[in-house]
Amino acid sequence: MPGNRHSQASRDRAFKLHSQGLSALAISNKIGSVSGTTVLRWLKGITPPIEEGGGINNLKDEVFTKLTVKKLGIRPKGVKKKGAWWWCECSCKKMCVLVPAQGLRQNEYKSCGCIGTKMLSDKRKYYSQETREKARQLKIQGKTHRQIGQILGGIPKPTVRGWFETGTTELKKFKGKTDRSGEVVGLLNVDCIIKWDDLPEHEKSNFKEDRKKKRKGRNYSNEIVEIYQCTCKSCKRKSYRTWDGLYNIKRKLNKDPSAFRGCIWCDLLPGSTDYLKEPYNGKVSAWQVMKWRKVENKMPSRNSETITEWFCKCTLCNKTERWIRASQLNSIDRGVNMNKTGLIGCGCNTKPLQDYYQKYGRAHMEWFYETRTRAKKENIPFNLDPDDFADIPKVCPVLGIPIVLREDNTTGRPLDNSPSIDKFYPKLGYVKGNVQIISYRANRFKNDGTPQEWEKIGEWCKKEDIRMRLEGRHPDQHQQKENL
Repeated sequence: MPGNRHSQASRDRAFKLHSQGLSALAISNKIGSVSGTTVLRWLKGITPPIEEGGGINNLKDEVFTKLTVKKLGIRPKGVKKKGAWWWCECSCKKMCVLVPAQGLRQNEYKSCGCIGTKMLSDKRKYYSQETREKARQLKIQGKTHRQIGQILGGIPKPTVRGWFETGTTELKKFKGKTDRSGEVVGLLNVDCIIKWDDLPEHEKSNFKEDRKKKRKGRNYSNEIVEIYQCTCKSCKRKSYRTWDGLYNIKRKLNKDPSAFRGCIWCDLLPGSTDYLKEPYNGKVSAWQVMKWRKVENKMPSRNSETITEWFCKCTLCNKTERWIRASQLNSIDRGVNMNKTGLIGCGCNTKPLQDYYQKYGRAHMEWFYETRTRAKKENIPFNLDPDDFADIPKVCPVLGIPIVLREDNTTGRPLDNSPSIDKFYPKLGYVKGNVQIISYRANRFKNDGTPQEWEKIGEWCKKEDIRMRLEGRHPDQHQQKENL
């Protein structure tokens, strides 16, 4: 039964067989109907002593090159190949490694990796400038290329031959790394190569002691990064860069027009907007941009060490001067271009309107802004202020109907007796002396005609009214008949 296969009795028996040194597969065969994977899950974390004659060859305390076997381990997840895995301690005392037993027996695993590191280090020493100078002295003494290679530690003959100019004892130019200390790149004086331990802690996250470099499809991870300490000629601040980073700055300064000369405090970073050049020419909306500076970044959400600020003056009042962050100027420029809200300054052009909000309320100011926006859209003259919208009569001066204030209208649309601003002469626009407040219905009747046209309409309407009464088709006559 499925319940009996994984019962506690089966598990206890598996632990007992495992204490005798049997492998998970052997335990599975003994118990039956339980897979080796299931048994391995039961035994996970247990490393029992292995006795002679068990299912696993005991390699404990055996030495394979620099690895000493310490205890049995668990096969890593994802490894399909069967076999035991052992924890081994390397003689360098730096780390323990988990390796397969088959790899140990076939001499595939010799150390924790320190052997390869030492070989690479020795190889760098073999091909250093010091080794080449020794080869030159040996060649002057009359040694052959083969003999020089054997004396220096088994360096191949073609390699030694390639160090010398053909037919001479002169060495070719050494193509190894060059100390760039003393050079000047833009604003940066390259002081010296700094050791990793001397590098400030907050700078270590920007570098790695070693780096991987891919060349011709192969990864080279033994290349040592040389970190240079640099001093800015302008602000005297210290910075730390690799030669690759310094060379990129040098190349751009020599070939490409670049405003960045290496110091993040004295130059605009690549990609930053220069408001003193095209297309801005020192103007962002109502702000006149004059100069910039860098300040220390105290915002934890940003990675940059500096924040750019621009010194600006409001051209609306010609009084306000302040330092504005580059991000705020970007927001102002984006808002003007996208929303077309007009000039944005220090608030001097909107402060009087804020007082009107407190005086008249929100509904009144919305009416003012709607009229101003409509006048701007239709290109109609407009010089009114919120005070011109305040004198609302209780009764329409044209039709004599009561007027309902905007704040009392809850329908969300204008009614016949809603207040409406009217231009007596439409061509003059919304200007003082040409506007009056009447009902929405009267304004709709009036529309954009002239007084002469309105008189003609009135005369025609009177004639039509008399004709309809004579013909008996007037609405009042129909209503009288219905009442009778």
